[in-house]
Amino acid sequence: MILIEKGDAETYNRMALREVETAARSCDAVVLAQGSMTVLLPLLGHIQKPVLTSPRLGIERVRTVLGL
Repeated sequence: MILIEKGDAETYNRMALREVETAARSCDAVVLAQGSMTVLLPLLGHIQKPVLTSPRLGIERVRTVLGL
């Protein structure tokens, strides 16, 4: 069973944060591709690479297409 489904968001977030930090060491940018990962944003100030979120980018694109 998935940690989030079990109500263990703290462990999920800790594991996801560790993976983001690891990826940032060897990648040019990090993409948080799931909406549930955006809760990590306040914890990523120390990451020196760009951190993008696909939910935010998707909403911005929709707004552009719709002229909003």
